Amino acid sequence: MKTLRTLALATVVSVGVLGSTSAVAVTQGNLGSTSTGIFDITLIKGELARVWGLKDVELVDANSDSNFDTYTSSFCIFANKGLQSNDFDLSITSASSTPFSLKDISGTQGATDIAYTVKITDSASTELVAENADGATKTGRLNAGSLLSQPLPGGVCTGNENMDLEIALVNSSFTSIQTGTYTDKITLLVQPK
Repeated sequence: MKTLRTLALATVVSVGVLGSTSAVAVTQGNLGSTSTGIFDITLIKGELARVWGLKDVELVDANSDSNFDTYTSSFCIFANKGLQSNDFDLSITSASSTPFSLKDISGTQGATDIAYTVKITDSASTELVAENADGATKTGRLNAGSLLSQPLPGGVCTGNENMDLEIALVNSSFTSIQTGTYTDKITLLVQPK
């Protein structure tokens, strides 16, 4: 049985009063013979999730002597499990036939797969790390933060990120990788718990 969570005007007004940057598009009125103020009302009902603010990752070797250690970025996850929690299961899935390995798609003779890890950290510093030894999918429990601290699911992510992403090559550097174009596709699945 699903537990339903309703956030109504009181919560939205509270968000505005608490000064959260995550979302309320408020226009304050000016002093004059008339004045107009505008605010949004957001209603969130049921078990919902959203992941957004993701970016494609391009690792470019601009210099022959450069090394690549890690790529970092931030993105947003909203997860609502009613009155129970804001925990969610996150599944990280690699599309590569050798999971969590970049495959050469340029046809370079003798090119080998490049193993990498994906690490996602939530606002409470809980980490989920996916790597080749995990198989094609790694699932773990993270938390999106309190409902008032999460980015609103209808809002923009920039400036409101609550998840950190880190991609790191395993035992590789740009100087040891053969010339070519290597790729993989990652899918993130968020399920409120």
